[in-house]
Amino acid sequence: MQEDFKKIERALAPARRVLLPTHENPDGDGLGSMLAFAQYLTAQHIAWTCFSTDPIPEMFHFLPGVTSVTVGLNNLSVSDHDLVIFFDIADVSRSKFADRLKQQKKTTRVIS
Repeated sequence: MQEDFKKIERALAPARRVLLPTHENPDGDGLGSMLAFAQYLTAQHIAWTCFSTDPIPEMFHFLPGVTSVTVGLNNLSVSDHDLVIFFDIADVSRSKFADRLKQQKKTTRVIS
């Protein structure tokens, strides 16, 4: 696990804006970890965007920061971000978001 943390630290060092997507039909695990990491990035003075392809279920509206989540592919510009860190997604290729990553012209670093 220490190596995973070091990998994330190395990826974050040059990052200026980080995209934090969770899986389709978001649940508490994905939302909670994504929002907690957003708080960490705020403390590190790194800009971020939390993202979900699907609406946030009402039962999770109590989570701190949940109103900051961008919802829907049409509301997102991937090219504004230089790093993507996926949360609670076992296989990025199965995400609706994967196609959006492939379509962009520049290379964005991805951690999943």
